[in-house]
Amino acid sequence: MRACRGVSDALTESRNCVRVTEETSTYSLMDKLRYHERGYTAVEAAIASALIGDPARAVQEPIEEFARRIGVSAGSVVRFSRLMGFPGYRALKYALARQADSPATEVPPQRGDLSSFLDGHARAVQFAATSVSTSEFRLAAELLSAASEIDIVGVGASSATARAAEFLLTTAGLRCRRLEDPHEGAAAAAFLGDRGVLLCVSHSGRTKATVDAAGRARTGGASVIAICSFARSPLVETATHSLVVEASRTRYAADEARFRTAHLAIVHALVEAAGKALEPHDLGLRRSRWASGRFDLRYDRPETGDDRSSFDSQTLTN
Repeated sequence: MRACRGVSDALTESRNCVRVTEETSTYSLMDKLRYHERGYTAVEAAIASALIGDPARAVQEPIEEFARRIGVSAGSVVRFSRLMGFPGYRALKYALARQADSPATEVPPQRGDLSSFLDGHARAVQFAATSVSTSEFRLAAELLSAASEIDIVGVGASSATARAAEFLLTTAGLRCRRLEDPHEGAAAAAFLGDRGVLLCVSHSGRTKATVDAAGRARTGGASVIAICSFARSPLVETATHSLVVEASRTRYAADEARFRTAHLAIVHALVEAAGKALEPHDLGLRRSRWASGRFDLRYDRPETGDDRSSFDSQTLTN
């Protein structure tokens, strides 16, 4: 099999598209404060929340006054500043002040604005690039490309991501199925066998039908790939490979929507990597077979003078 591109590389494309990088983004410091790789202690979380909630006030306060206001020691504030990559609190305040003076932040987005909404979802996708294990991602892609059959399970809001996975895997020429009834899906997972793969999507990792399906698939000898937002969950404990966007490391653990966007991005990257793990000739053959089945489902090009699909034309002349 050809080497697969890791999730960090695949999802970095989204970062480049919105031009959010450490050097260029006016939101880079806030990204650091909201999304830290190892997570926060209770004291660190209090400091981060105070800085995010009112950065202008924090910039004006001496370190002793800031620490007293939020109930921590000045030493804790200094240690937090170093955790963020600054030599001390003064350097952190300078960075906050520079961001406040940036033209891009003169008019902060209001709650409900499109720019604010998209910015939050883009940051969740960026966070996925650092949160998901590259080695697990690569192994998951190789398993999908070599699987004899793939079952997909997702319940509730995760069913939308599961449907997207079904479509993307199918267009890549990989044999898969997704049963609408989650209980039927859990029952059918037992028949996958040792060359089969079960792809599970769950934000919490605790959805009973999804975890049951993973358990039955494992019992039958199949590999189980989990996409979820919590490493400490029954689904991750059951799965053979886990792609986790660790929500507990962020201030947005309760905001499922952002993490579901990240899950969808992972599915896109995973299917792309699985396709690249196939031999080029095999991938081309699979895609051509799929395309041939869709040939009569599109409207003719405008220059033909006929705005009906070829299927409609044949129907009307019969």
